[in-house]
Amino acid sequence: MKVAIIAPDWGNSWLPIYKDLLEEAGHKVFILDPNGEKGTSYDAYIHMWARRDNFIDLPGQHIMFMRRYELFDAAHWVGLPWKGISDLIFCNDWIKATVDSFFKEQKIEQTTHLIYNAVDPSLWTYQERFHGKKIGMACHVHTKKNIPLALQILDQLPYDYELHIAGAVQDHCLAEYICHVGNKIGRKVVIHGQIDRDKLDEWWEDKSYCLSTSLSEGNPNNVLEAMVKGIKPVIHGWPGSESQFPVFYTAREAAAEIMRGNYLSSDYLKVVSEYHSLENYRAVINLLKGGD
Repeated sequence: MKVAIIAPDWGNSWLPIYKDLLEEAGHKVFILDPNGEKGTSYDAYIHMWARRDNFIDLPGQHIMFMRRYELFDAAHWVGLPWKGISDLIFCNDWIKATVDSFFKEQKIEQTTHLIYNAVDPSLWTYQERFHGKKIGMACHVHTKKNIPLALQILDQLPYDYELHIAGAVQDHCLAEYICHVGNKIGRKVVIHGQIDRDKLDEWWEDKSYCLSTSLSEGNPNNVLEAMVKGIKPVIHGWPGSESQFPVFYTAREAAAEIMRGNYLSSDYLKVVSEYHSLENYRAVINLLKGGD
């Protein structure tokens, strides 16, 4: 089959993995920018985002993902031609339940699936890790990442703990605030800026904890990637998180989890191996007509 993957060039980690797995299954793969040429017809389309303005309305099978950010802007997805979409995939059970409820109210018959994200362990360096003083966050500096909560957690910890953030500064006001408050509470906070994807494995090497304080996520690859390296995740309880990770709701709870001491890295590798293997992506590919 000729399969088109519709995705903007946002550097998402799953794109090259999907391309390789599709080719492994015998398909010819084309990655298309949704804002580019749309006249060529393919046997199947995999839309990586549920965006009406990016939908390529041509004959063929259409499989679509709905991730976190589209949900909160109904203009992206409410008017999509659902009759032409064979399968809608979610990576968060709360988001799936919310959209399933909408379909039921609107009497829209739509096949939906919960398929979590996956990590290729060959791309990450696993080793047994231990309690340490460096806390990492791989996220953009943006309000939805709720980084002020990370500062409150840091304030609950001894003075020699450090917070390191790898991600583009998308809100300069927030970046200044983070540095200002970090200085006022006497804690080391380092904003590293955008780290190239092929350098992230190395960047994580001296970190002992992966902290996520987001207001909202789907099934965050940055956390899964840290876990596959054997790093302990410390995750705030955004909607849908409870079925994916152990979570915290207060800064005190998070600090206590960090101060708990040494942990078993193998526990986190096991979770990723059982629930976030490449078989998840193969399950998507098997939804293609004749894909199995």
